[in-house]
Amino acid sequence: MRSPARVLLAAAAGLAVGAVLTVPSARAEPVGAVEHLPTKCDVGTLVAGPDGNVWFSCFRPGPNSQSGGRAVIGRMTPDGQVREFPIPGHLGIGGLVAGSDGDVWFTLSGAAYPPAKGRPSAIGRISPGGAVTVFKAGLRKGSSPGEIVPGTDGDLWFADNAYGQVPEVGRITPQGTIAEFPTGVRQPLGLGGLAVGPDGNVWFTQVFDLPHGDGEPGGLIGRLSPEGALSSFGTAPAALGAPVAGPDGNVWFVADNGKVAIDRVTPSGEISQFESATLGVPSQLVAGPDGDVWFTAQHSIGRVTPSGEINTFTDCMDYRHLFSEAASIVAGPGEELWFTSVTSRQLPSLGEPPTIGRVTPDGKITLIKAGIRSEP
Repeated sequence: MRSPARVLLAAAAGLAVGAVLTVPSARAEPVGAVEHLPTKCDVGTLVAGPDGNVWFSCFRPGPNSQSGGRAVIGRMTPDGQVREFPIPGHLGIGGLVAGSDGDVWFTLSGAAYPPAKGRPSAIGRISPGGAVTVFKAGLRKGSSPGEIVPGTDGDLWFADNAYGQVPEVGRITPQGTIAEFPTGVRQPLGLGGLAVGPDGNVWFTQVFDLPHGDGEPGGLIGRLSPEGALSSFGTAPAALGAPVAGPDGNVWFVADNGKVAIDRVTPSGEISQFESATLGVPSQLVAGPDGDVWFTAQHSIGRVTPSGEINTFTDCMDYRHLFSEAASIVAGPGEELWFTSVTSRQLPSLGEPPTIGRVTPDGKITLIKAGIRSEP
């Protein structure tokens, strides 16, 4: 039988990637029970696997500073048993996601930076039993695949912020066939993130784009059809972070057009912008189970309705120091959302303990501190 602590671990695991983990609701679980389960490497992204386990990306340092290290995929069972699967020849894992085929997919960077000087990057797939398959054919020279998301048709899409090149969006089929499509982003500062919209298209934000030769800024958010047809919308100079597919059928993202705002784009590309004096600077958006889009900001948790009404909640959110703020957020079991807080940088002047938080649909916040030894 799973301990209450491991049930909470499973809920917390999804915080890093926005995954929704199913937790049995028939039992009365205590809130705030924390259990630390050791691994032998530096954990990165976590994702709820189709097999009921939690999968994670990991980096195992070499024996000395000259030996580098290697990429690892880890699997943790509900009772806390960990098994690691090394990925030879690759230094790091950029993205991790559960595929619709029952496997977990990930992106791999080469063994040196820039990637063109090391081993080639790749897209990887690992089965529930740990069998790893790596695909390289179809990636452009010097590619650097990062975030990866599942499409509505069984394919997977990934961002390729290639070193010194114009960013592209790539597609890989469950059989491993790769195709890449240019985004039109003119400045090589990269894509902010990807989201597959309710319309089946892939939407992406660009981190920043300087004005073109005609004096006009570039597109703020782009749309890519499953066939690779590109459209670009918006005139603001920057988007902040990744977009998210909203429960209302639209795509939402954070934009900076002189003022920070939350934007909504319809499947046809019509953009609406919503501002609030209490908005702050949102760091992550997530589709909530109540039909709204929720977000973390420096000193609050916020919610924006499909019509653009913004509400922020600050109950218990007493972040007084620099670099103290709410960070990642995920829809949890039931109608509540869970979030992590960046509240400890191991500096003498920062005394606030690290926390995991829970927020109800009406904005009631609970912060959990006991038992959390390090920054989540």
